[in-house]
Amino acid sequence: MASAEFLALPGSPAFSPFRLAELKDSLNASLQAEGVGTDVTDVSSIYVHYVSPKSAEALEALKIAGAPERKILTEMLAYGTKSAPATTDDSLAKALDGLMVEEDGGQERLFLYVMPVKGTISPWSSKATSIAAVCGLGGIVQRIERGAMLSLTFGGEYKNRSGPFPFADVLHDRMTQARGFFPSGGVWDLALTAQ
Repeated sequence: MASAEFLALPGSPAFSPFRLAELKDSLNASLQAEGVGTDVTDVSSIYVHYVSPKSAEALEALKIAGAPERKILTEMLAYGTKSAPATTDDSLAKALDGLMVEEDGGQERLFLYVMPVKGTISPWSSKATSIAAVCGLGGIVQRIERGAMLSLTFGGEYKNRSGPFPFADVLHDRMTQARGFFPSGGVWDLALTAQ
């Protein structure tokens, strides 16, 4: 039986610079259409890997950065383009703990999460979980899923901090993905319980 808790680990950038520029333009078009008095000045993204362990003991082993199991997992999840700002940004660690709006010189930064919808297992998850088993983690990893964390920086105050967001459909595909405010609890726990 899988543990109810999981480990959320940051990964590589989720979108290319070209895709981020397109996303920013689409977000601003949505904000302008709704008459919101600010615009998005920057968009960044990273993958977030959700590792569901088989037991509470397995979770504790995976939490220890120097543990052999964690080293294997970290190496396995190191793929794609490396992004120094995403992996060294202190706000990333804070953002993985939940919704956060930062203010920086009159700008606000909002973090949102996108993940496969409840009750589904993505093809990426199936393959990653199989690879984990081949790498010797089959006894401790129940499932690995991949979502994305998006950081939106606004040029001024964004008053609608808790949603609904006029730009929600720009951020995800409602047929295959869910958007949320937290990487733990709610949609994330439900998505990881799909068998």
